[in-house]
Amino acid sequence: MKQINNRWFGPFWTMALITWLLVSDASHGADGGFDVVTTKNGDIFNGTVAQPIFTMNTQGGEVRVPYVHMARLVLSDDGEHHRIETRGGDIFIGRLQERQLKILRVLDPTLPLEASDVSEISFSHPAATVPEKLVGDIVRLQNGSRFVGRVVNARFPLVNDEGNLQLAKDDIHIIDVSVQTHEEGHRVQIVENGGQTHQGRLNIGELVALTDFGDELSLSPDALSLVAIGVVAPRGVSEVDLRQRINPLNLVTDLLQDGANGPRMLRLRGGRFLRGDIAGDGDDDERPVQELRIRPFAIGVHEITFDDYERFCTATGAPCPDDQGWGRDDRPVINVSWEEATAYTVWLSKVTGER
Repeated sequence: MKQINNRWFGPFWTMALITWLLVSDASHGADGGFDVVTTKNGDIFNGTVAQPIFTMNTQGGEVRVPYVHMARLVLSDDGEHHRIETRGGDIFIGRLQERQLKILRVLDPTLPLEASDVSEISFSHPAATVPEKLVGDIVRLQNGSRFVGRVVNARFPLVNDEGNLQLAKDDIHIIDVSVQTHEEGHRVQIVENGGQTHQGRLNIGELVALTDFGDELSLSPDALSLVAIGVVAPRGVSEVDLRQRINPLNLVTDLLQDGANGPRMLRLRGGRFLRGDIAGDGDDDERPVQELRIRPFAIGVHEITFDDYERFCTATGAPCPDDQGWGRDDRPVINVSWEEATAYTVWLSKVTGER
């Protein structure tokens, strides 16, 4: 094997590396391919922060956010109000545990920095993907923190002038918390899935919630601002009014086996209601009054059209109904019996894989 001439080998690869860095830097500039670290004295460094996990002590407990989920880290001068922003829209406020950070750079040596000297880090992960929608329980705190996760509490006892009310988590849509004074504590308004509202004080020691990163936080009711149970939200949970009961993000269109779109559906939260003679002046067959619970379900936004129904007829050999001169295409289908409508829904479940 020939020995490589170091006189030209070294300069050649140095120039190649510089060329690669310039091209890479230009392309990363648009995509944000490097982390940008700003120090409190105004210096700015580009590179990769060599920290696999960022640990924050929050008022609810310890949160550990992996590097790949970090979007921004802001370190305040007081050392008590550090802020982690994740790529999914979560915000955690507290004290960063890491005392020193290392910045890996391409041409320059690794740069160690004291966390107390850092003002802000903007993270970049151009190759990573983040889901457009977030599904789960959303918790917002009085101090500005917010996160998506899962509330562990199964029941929420509420104390008001009417006495004690036990509300199941599965029946709740929104818990709005208003903190009065330190002496008076908090008051809440709870909105159920069916729209019923209740006001009072939460009689729980702590709300326990799991973050999407697996950390368990224990939060006093006075720390809460809003809790939304089982919602669909866009990435960045501040962008949507979580109180809306008809959420556009709950619109779904399932694909049929042939690739065509099925009927447009809207997911509803379900809820509970009283069936029967509530007013006390009804017929005998309306008594006794019963509380019924409806599980979450999806309903068609529009009536089933002739186009929808004719796909079923073509696939199964069922007879196509007469439109009686009203027209077909995207008009609501008519002249369909109960049995035929049931057969259509069975077929739709089969070709979409949904029920």
